Amino acid sequence: MTSDKATTAPASNGESVASRSRRRGRPWLLALALGLLFAIGLPVAAVAASSDQVVSDADSTVYTAGETITVKGTINGDVFAAGQRVVVTGKVEGDVIAAAQEVVIEGTVTGSVRAAAQSIVISGDVERSVTLAGETVHISDTATVGQDATLAGSTVTIDGTLRRDAMVGAGDLTLGGTIGRDLVYAADHELSSNVQQNVGGDISYHAPQTTAEPSAGEQFSAWLLGLLYGLLALTAAAALVTFLAPRWVRSTAAVGVSRFGWSVLAGLIVLAATPIAIVLVALTYIGLPIAAGLLLLAILLGLLAHVVVAALIGRLILRRANTYVQILVGAPLLALALSVPVAGIVFWLATQLIGVGAIALWFWQWRRNRAHGAPERGNPSVPPTLPPYAGAQPPAQYSFQPVNSAGPVYVPGAPPTVPPAGSGVVPPASTPGPEQR
Repeated sequence: MTSDKATTAPASNGESVASRSRRRGRPWLLALALGLLFAIGLPVAAVAASSDQVVSDADSTVYTAGETITVKGTINGDVFAAGQRVVVTGKVEGDVIAAAQEVVIEGTVTGSVRAAAQSIVISGDVERSVTLAGETVHISDTATVGQDATLAGSTVTIDGTLRRDAMVGAGDLTLGGTIGRDLVYAADHELSSNVQQNVGGDISYHAPQTTAEPSAGEQFSAWLLGLLYGLLALTAAAALVTFLAPRWVRSTAAVGVSRFGWSVLAGLIVLAATPIAIVLVALTYIGLPIAAGLLLLAILLGLLAHVVVAALIGRLILRRANTYVQILVGAPLLALALSVPVAGIVFWLATQLIGVGAIALWFWQWRRNRAHGAPERGNPSVPPTLPPYAGAQPPAQYSFQPVNSAGPVYVPGAPPTVPPAGSGVVPPASTPGPEQR
């Protein structure tokens, strides 16, 4: 890709620092632009699919979406529909799979019906089974289900005919129709005993499970155990990371202290851009492994953020102590803050913002140092050069080379030589070299 080549190519001698910074910032701008296009495209797609759809007499499977979808005639295949209202008045020679605010089946379905909606009404014939989930589910008195029925809703009413088993989970269940075999249901209240005549098999009632509220002592014990676990886990993890990379922990914590505001801003940008980047990459054909890697990287950054903030807290309290002592002080304090009820969520969010932002700024600064070719301390990339010799006594490891008018110059690496007679230079009897001083 062009942007990758522009990022990795070596900068020319005449390129300014500002141009290199702008060039390295292009991937961030690209990700932001793609995220805006994605956010703008969703409402556009919704508007494009907002018109009414009427489907009739199709010889294959139908896929449709719209505000109101009406299926008429004969469909020789399955029907997949999504919209605000889905109505089937014709005959479907297959299954109906629908998701909408309201689903109404008035016609005939030779297969099965699977629907999820706020309101579901079955008033026609379904030759196989139904699986329905909604706020209200109604099997009207004109409806017939040839096989099993699985129903879930806040209010479930069965007035029609279910020829086989029924499994129902509801807040309020009303049974006025007939069930050919067994009825298994869970509801807020048990049905009256006279419904047995409407059920051809057995009736099994499952009362809702209620759990007793823990006492104040039990809640405090659970909180204390969680606090102890957090103290041990966070302190051990922070100490391990500090042992493996003490210089990195110290440098990142220093960045967080010295550039606190920028760390919060950088953390906000990274945390907001990471989910968008993962989704955009996952949408590509070969992007799933990359998206999984980005997800693992995001989890690792979230864990390392705790270590960085623990070191930052210890650095603020004990400025002159070493990194290990700062970690042993900061990690327990951070674990205690994270365990505070309700406020712990705010502390956790602040930890992510500050820690991830400090890591991002440290990485940015490290990349800039590498791009500018800054030599490491104690290992200069260019050895120092010795100026022309102007003294009366040359070092022993430098040889005498006469120069016309600039005076004698001594070249490193050559064996010592005696100046020619009449040159005015007196050779030293014993001049220690740099390695002897």
